Amino acid sequence: MVTEVGDKKERAMVQEVLKELMPDLLDEYFPQYMEKHRAELKRWFLNTEGFRSEEECKELKEACEKSEREKAEAEEEFQKQLKEAQERHEKELEEAKNRHAAELKEAQEKCVAEHDALERSESMLARTQNELSEAQAQATRKVEDAHKAQAQAEAVRKHYEANYSAAEAVVRVYEEIPEGVRQGLHSLLGDGREAVTLLVRLSQKDVLENLWEYAKLQIVHGGLEKDTADALGDLVACSLCLVNASHAVPLFAEQDIRLGERFQPNDMQKTPESRQQGTVRAVLLPGYQYLETGKLVKKSLVEVE
Repeated sequence: MVTEVGDKKERAMVQEVLKELMPDLLDEYFPQYMEKHRAELKRWFLNTEGFRSEEECKELKEACEKSEREKAEAEEEFQKQLKEAQERHEKELEEAKNRHAAELKEAQEKCVAEHDALERSESMLARTQNELSEAQAQATRKVEDAHKAQAQAEAVRKHYEANYSAAEAVVRVYEEIPEGVRQGLHSLLGDGREAVTLLVRLSQKDVLENLWEYAKLQIVHGGLEKDTADALGDLVACSLCLVNASHAVPLFAEQDIRLGERFQPNDMQKTPESRQQGTVRAVLLPGYQYLETGKLVKKSLVEVE
């Protein structure tokens, strides 16, 4: 009875020990043992029923070893191919990277070149715009100059009409005087061939006085035709206008003698053929007086009836 109790205790202890060691045995020892004795175990298991001979087991073992070698070779070949593929892939990746870098560099250089070309184009455009603006300004100035020239020409034309046309009229009046009468005027006015000389001399006050006296002398004693006498009177009137025009304020005014009024010796002088008293029948040469004071310079030459 005691022995059975002891056996039970020993079995229980063994079970406890096995229970504690079993996980370690299963996890560590059994795999190591099976890996170490795999060939014997294969042979033992395959030959348990007596169907495999030692030769067959040997062949099977060789076949297994060959399979293992082929597997190892295949693994090695796979690793080799994998390495080659990786190297090829890395090489292709590097080439692609270099190619992309070259393309990127080329694109950047192209972009820079296009940017430079754009800046040059903008510079040329700005220069062209400046040249166009300058050309427009020049054209505007030319138009303005043309307008100024036109205005000046118009002013010259008006000035000519206002002055030189009158000068031409003066020259024509002078040329209407017969040559014999004109010769007496050469010392005062010249030969009349140059209009400027004629105008300058006629615009002088002393020339006006001498011209009036010469005209009076020719009308009274020269036996002139009426047209010639009228031409001398017109020449005196032109000289009076030119003298007034040469001053800022006109100096003289022509006497206002009306036909039919009484002869006044203080204001008029009569021709030798006229009556001593009477009325004015004709004004042969108008006199003139100072405009500001009214003082007579030349009394009008009249016929009295």
